[in-house]
Amino acid sequence: MSDENLTARERRNLELVDQWAATWNQPDGSSEELVNEIYADSTEISAPLQAGVFVESGASKTRFLAMETAAADAMAKRTMIFRQKIARGDTVAVEVEVPYVMNDGREGTDWFAAFLTFDEEGRISADHTFMRNRPFSERKK
Repeated sequence: MSDENLTARERRNLELVDQWAATWNQPDGSSEELVNEIYADSTEISAPLQAGVFVESGASKTRFLAMETAAADAMAKRTMIFRQKIARGDTVAVEVEVPYVMNDGREGTDWFAAFLTFDEEGRISADHTFMRNRPFSERKK
């Protein structure tokens, strides 16, 4: 789908995905901004391949903030590189490559895909992220 076929809402949501990445990237991102400003107050966050629902819609985001802070603190650097971003209505699907450097100097690259749904205010109301178990860890040969 070319950009000229996108609705104004879809273009807005694609721009918001870039803001989402900027707050997630390290070392310049902010876990607090990511969780408290990018994600809606009532949001659902799940990782279906890991059989996990990290935040149920309407629940506190305290656990999510703790997880994001711990992950960010463990890394010297991580950067989302979008390989694909596809907007349809209020949902954006992304395919993401993530080169990273852990605090102990280990380097690697991981991948994930996510379906992000945006609310009227432009905040993420649902995040279904598909990633391997134990992301950002050494892969078995």
